[in-house]
Order: sequence, then structure tokens, then C-alpha cells
Amino acid sequence: MSLSPEHRDKLRQSALTDQQIDALGWSSLHTGRLQIPYLRPDGTPETGHDGKPFIRERLSQAEINANPKGGKYRSPKGQGCRLFHSPLAIAAGNYEQRLRDRFTPLRITEGEAKTAAANVHDSARLTIGLGGVSSWRDRYDGQGPDDESRPLTDWDDIPLQGREVRLCFDSDLRKPQVAAELQKLARFLQERGAHVLIEVLPHGLDGKRLGLDDLIHRHGAEVFHKIAAIARSPFKTTRNGISWALNPEPQNTHGRAVYVVGMVGPNWRADPLASDRWLRWTGTHWEEVVGNDAVTEALHHFLDMQGWENRELRTIRSLQAYFRATVGALPPVPMEGLIPLRNGCLRLSDRALVEHDREHGNRSSLPYDWNPRASAEPIVQFLRDTLGSETDVQIVRAFARAIVQGERLKPFLEITGSGDTGKSVVGNLLIALAGERNTASMDLGKLEAESSRFETRKLAGRRLAIFNESHRYHGPLETLKALTGGDRIRAELKGSNADCDFTFGGVAVLIGNGLVQPSDASSAVLNRRRAVFADRIVKPADQRPMLERTASGWSGELAPFLSGFMAWVLAMPDADARTVLARDHCSVERIDNAYRALLETDPLLAWADDYLVWDPKAVGALAARIGASTDEPENFLFPHYRRELMGQELKPLASKNFKTRLVSTLRDSLGLALPEGQFNDTPYRVRGMGSVLPCVRFRTLGDDEDSPGLIRFALLNQSFSEPDYSGMEENGTGTVGNGSGTARERQEPSLGTASALGTAKLKKLPIDESQSPPEGKHSHSADKSKFPVPAVPPVPPLGFRHVAAVPDVVPELVAVPDPPVGTPITVDGEPGWSLPGSMPKGDGPTVPVLCVAPNGESHQIERRRIVLSSTTSRRQLRGAA
Repeated sequence: MSLSPEHRDKLRQSALTDQQIDALGWSSLHTGRLQIPYLRPDGTPETGHDGKPFIRERLSQAEINANPKGGKYRSPKGQGCRLFHSPLAIAAGNYEQRLRDRFTPLRITEGEAKTAAANVHDSARLTIGLGGVSSWRDRYDGQGPDDESRPLTDWDDIPLQGREVRLCFDSDLRKPQVAAELQKLARFLQERGAHVLIEVLPHGLDGKRLGLDDLIHRHGAEVFHKIAAIARSPFKTTRNGISWALNPEPQNTHGRAVYVVGMVGPNWRADPLASDRWLRWTGTHWEEVVGNDAVTEALHHFLDMQGWENRELRTIRSLQAYFRATVGALPPVPMEGLIPLRNGCLRLSDRALVEHDREHGNRSSLPYDWNPRASAEPIVQFLRDTLGSETDVQIVRAFARAIVQGERLKPFLEITGSGDTGKSVVGNLLIALAGERNTASMDLGKLEAESSRFETRKLAGRRLAIFNESHRYHGPLETLKALTGGDRIRAELKGSNADCDFTFGGVAVLIGNGLVQPSDASSAVLNRRRAVFADRIVKPADQRPMLERTASGWSGELAPFLSGFMAWVLAMPDADARTVLARDHCSVERIDNAYRALLETDPLLAWADDYLVWDPKAVGALAARIGASTDEPENFLFPHYRRELMGQELKPLASKNFKTRLVSTLRDSLGLALPEGQFNDTPYRVRGMGSVLPCVRFRTLGDDEDSPGLIRFALLNQSFSEPDYSGMEENGTGTVGNGSGTARERQEPSLGTASALGTAKLKKLPIDESQSPPEGKHSHSADKSKFPVPAVPPVPPLGFRHVAAVPDVVPELVAVPDPPVGTPITVDGEPGWSLPGSMPKGDGPTVPVLCVAPNGESHQIERRRIVLSSTTSRRQLRGAA
């Protein structure tokens, strides 16, 4: 007969493997009882007085529940007792010889399963079993039934003179019946010449009785071995002879510590950085504990469970010091590839759920269950509604994926939006994936301040660094660059000289009502920033709790879908995550966001995008001149820049920084094909002209109408490369395909989706004259038949002046004489222009212009196109005459 699942599981809790359980030869009866056959030392079946096999039975759970005080086992009626010899020990070999060898230590315990477990986990000693604490004797040795019980005749075959014999009963030694039987058995063995030792087992951490097998199963064989090592004699020699002197409570610090460290110690680790810092196992992860009160409470609780009475202050202090010195230092580094959740650890390699284990080293656990079948749709829809762009949603998804998988990302995420736009909920979603203990909520200003010596320590070992209200910071972002760049971060801990330096291995997220305006314009910031915008304000009537932190976890409409959100995040392929976060990702939305971020955070770049265009032919004497603050703004870059920013009440750069910042940003950060070389030498300095900026010129109000600004052009040129359109067509999904794999697989850039930017594809143009555009055209508008040219985008609400060029109007009117000088007229629908005598002289090509006089007469006059870099500015052209 085979074992029932119930009985097999019960034996597993006796610290036995399935293979060992099968080797026992026990079986389950149809009545629900477990049948346990007894064997002689030679392996043959043991028999009763009636000659039948001696078999004990464990009652079914229903029988035990019906009569809790009636015992759990039944022996053959009228057949007395027998010593139990484990089939596992017999199968191991030499059992009879070892049993008869008085130099082989012997252990006696109560219960057949305990006997099997002891022989498996302590093979240095031979363990035999008793059916119960009094089953070492019976009345069935040939005498009458009314005679007093006597030791089993089996003892006659076991040499005891001079032999070490250990008694290991269950932990309820204080019960009168158990204590009495233990003392009787010990005296019997001692009288036969045995050296008797008592192995005192502790109660469980819940205060309930423990047996030998329970102890090994719950706390490990090593704890059992250490308890066996402090076994002590129950006898004391006095003047009056040998007396019983067993006290279950240990009498010294070492003895107490064996139990405390063995049973309580696995749940604690000492932090070497401070004498009052600990880590405590919660069942799912290790949590930080500051102060010794929690440890002292745990020690007192253990003493209460054991019934130990010695609570002197010196005893507790001594035990606590021993405990700290013995439990060990910090647990191992968290195992990679495991995500601890409430119902287990998610193994990322195969999405399997495994049990929590102290050796996993986890320092936190997410307060929700893993359910791969849970829905994420409400959270995904929330992200789409909040961010408004599928590309932005995928960017957040890629950052979330890195957080879950414990990866370090060089880019940082910046979530920007005004109040009531849901940006904080997006931040909470990321925190929910990282876990609050894996998240460091930081102040960017404090982190970057040199006086904040201890601030960086908060980031050690964290997966997510989140900076709220980050728009208030204006500085170089040196620490943030070091964090995301994988540099070694200097850290200090108050009251400690320990080495706390670390390398940040997580993700940085900035959240604010506006973008951070770094004073550093190097590529380190520009290339790492991934900006997404939450622009849709939720009306007060529509606002409701979406995701909020509570003491027990998360609440709100999105909280039930966090498990599905994690599954959705992890389902993102590696290639897609890398693509969407790549610096040169060909996405219209990405370029729009980068464009907006640059112009909102850097007045210099906003000015350059507004007034400058890219022209590879503008080199040498044709290059834009830098100039000094005293030069004419219409002809020189620096004074024009100063005038425009002064009008906007913004503080401009000094002259010595203007050229360096502008060239390094355009060339080194944005990747424009500006010449290499020193800024104070050719080609950035021309004899007779001074400092120049090659390949750049002022925007012309006529020919540059359809040309993107300098910064937009740089972002387009950096992100898009020339595609091969042969055999390809727009497939309606934001990518280009010809039916043979995706554009990404062919290493082709995506055309993106319709937006203010259009579907632009621009070649990266070097300065080589052979690459220059045809006469009269600029590089970014050349050969429209081959490359689609972006239209001038609508004016974005960025807070900077963006004025469209005056449009060409070529009316079909008969030329008439010019009206008298000084007559007010309207030119191209804009009133306030004077007649030719008061018009600024232009230097552009001659074009027809429609003029409408106050009397309604229309006139077509020839006028040269006004060039912005000539004798006027946009402000003057748009002003009243």
C-alpha cells in the first residue's frame, strides 16, 4: 500500500525527503490511519507475543480531533512494547554491529518519525526509538498482568556499560509525567553503567512543544547539533550520593545563546556600521531596525516561550552582546533576478514564483501579489490619457522595466506638468514597482549642495531615486550626472568612519511643474534627459484617488492592477526598451519633447532656434560674426542675443561664455557638423572679422520661411538618417515597411507619426562644398523630390518669442505708380507700414508686394526682401510706423 498525500506531507515535516520516506516502508490504510511496521536490528520484521508482526498505527486526523486527549498512536493490543529501529539506519549498513558496539554513542528519543530523522541528520550517533516516554518498559516479559512494569528485555542485547547514552525527549520536560519517566529511564541506564546525558529541546517560537524532527525541519540540523553539543548530565554527586539535578533552563550565557542564536538568530543580522542598527527578517524580506529595543523585546519573548526565569539585567545584557557577536553581519547581497512580492519571489528568467528565503537577501517586498493573468489596461489607459503620446507611454514603460529588473540606466526620466495633471500618480506607479524601501525620495537641491554630506548615502542600494519639485533647482547637476553615469559616489554616515562610497545601480526620475534648468550645457545632460509632459489638467469634478500610499500598501482605483502593470512592463522586449530610450531614437514625439525641453530650459538655445538657421555655405567671410556688446545687433550674434534676452527680462550670458556655450552645445551636444578645432582659432576666428560661427547665419524673412530653426534642425539631423524608400510604403503604424520584417529589423528609422514636426527625414550634411545645396537654396530644404521637408511648426507655447516670417504674396495686379511718400498703407494685411521712403532698405531679392492704401486702392510694388540681419529686427518690423 502507498502513502496518502496527507501522510507524506506529515513525514516531510519530520525533515525527511520523499526518497527517505519511501524507504521507510510505511503505508496508509483506508481508514485514514498510518501503518508503521517495526523491525529487528537485523532487518527482519518484529513480532509480538502472538507471533504476528508488531505494527503501530497513527490515528487518522478525524480520530485525533474527536478525542484530543486520547493520544495519537495505537500499539497492538496485549502485545506490550518494542524498541523501534529505523529502516533507514538499518539500510545504511552495519546496524547490528554498531548497536552492539559500546563505543558508538547511543541516543534514545520518543516517536518513530523522530528516530528516522535523528539517524538521517546525525549519523555519528545511533538513535533508537520509543513508542512513548514510558515505552522503554512493559508488563509483558513473561510475568503476570498485574505485576509492575519492567524494562524491556530488548535492553539485554544492547551493551550499556561505559557507553554514552543521550536522552532526547520532546520539549515538554516540565510536565510531571514526562519528567518522571525521563528520570526513571535515566536512572535505569545509569545503573547499567551508561554515561547519561540529556539533550534538552526548546519550545517553538510560538511556545508550542517541539520534537527532535520538528526542530530540524524548522530550524535546521545545525541547530540540533549545537544543542546536542551542550547536552548535560542530569545527576549531581553529593556527600549523600548521586542525586537528580536536571534543570531545563541553561545556567550560563553560552548555553542560553545556543538556543537564542539558533532559533531567533536566523531572523536577525547585525549592521556593522552602527552598534544599534540591525536587520530583521519579516518572512518576505530583511527590514532595517534602528535601536536595540526590538532585539531586547525578541529576546524576552523567547525567554517567555521557554519558561526561563532568570531575567537579571546582567543576564539580558550579556545575552544580547553574545547574540550580536554571533548572529553575523549583514545578509548576502540581494540575489539578482528575483522580485519579492507578497505571495513569493518572481523569478525573472522564467516568470516562476518561488518561496521566500532569507538567503535571497531581499531588503524589501512589494505589498501585492504576483498574478500574471491580472489586467493592466486601466493603468495603461491612464498613462495614455495623462501623457498624450504613445511614445511617452513607452518611454515610461522602459524606465519602469529597468526599475523592476534592477538595471542602471544612464538616461534619466523627467516628468513635467502643472498641478492636477496626474504626474504624481505616474511617479507613484514607478514607486509601486520599485518598492518604497527600494526608493529614495530626494531633494535635488540638497543632493547637489556641497554642504549636504550625508544626502547621497540615502541612494545606496536603491533601485529608484525620485526627485520631486525638481524644477526649483538651477545648477550644474554634477551629482546627478555622476549617479547616472555609474561613477563612484562619495557618501558618509553620521557617527561612523566606515567606507560608505557606492555606485548607484538604479534609475533617476525627476518630477516637477517645470523642467530643470541646468547651468551645464554639456552633452552629459542633454543626451541623458528623457522628457515626457503631462499637459492635460484634470478638472476638480473629475479628480479621484488613483494611487496613494497607505500604511499597509497601496490604495486607489489603480491599486488592484499593479500586478498586471508589472506583467505588462516585463512583457516589453529588450530591443524595444533599448530603442525607445536610445539617444537617436527616430520618433517625432521624442524630438518634439527634446525640442520643447531645450527651449524651455535654455534661453540661449531658444534664441538660436528663433533667429538662426543652418547653412553649410556660411563659412569664412560668410560665417556669422560673434561681435561684442557694443556692435550693431542686426549684424552680430552676441549683441543681438543680449538685446533679445534683455527685452524678456532674462539674464544673458557674458561675452566670454556666449561663443563657448553656443558652439559646444551645437557641435558637441546636438551633433551639428560644425568644424573641429579651438574656438579661438580658424575656422572660428577669421582675420579682419574676429570671432565667427561657421555654417550658421541669421534667418531671412523670405527664403527661410519653411526652414526649421537651428535647434529643431539639429535634433532632426541628429535623429534621422537618409532612408531608402525603394519598394517601401507607409504602413499606418508609425513605421515604414515593405512586408519583409520591421523597419527596426532592417536597421531603418521610423518615420514616426503626424505631429507638429511632420514626418521629416534629413541628411546629416557636412561642410564639404560638394554637399552644399544648389544656389538660392539652403541645405535643409534641398532636393525636395527626394527628401520630404518639414513644414515650419506652429508656434509652441514655450514662453519665448517665435515669429513667423512675412509670407510671399504675388498678386495678379497691374502695376500702378507708387502713392506719395508718407501715405499710411497696409502691407500683406499688417497695418502700420510706411511708404517706400520710410521703409528700411533691404538687401534681399526684389519681389512684388501687395500694398493697400486707406482709400482701398491696391498697389503692387517692387521691394527687396527685408533681411533680419540687416538694419532692422523683428520687433521693429512688427512695430507701428
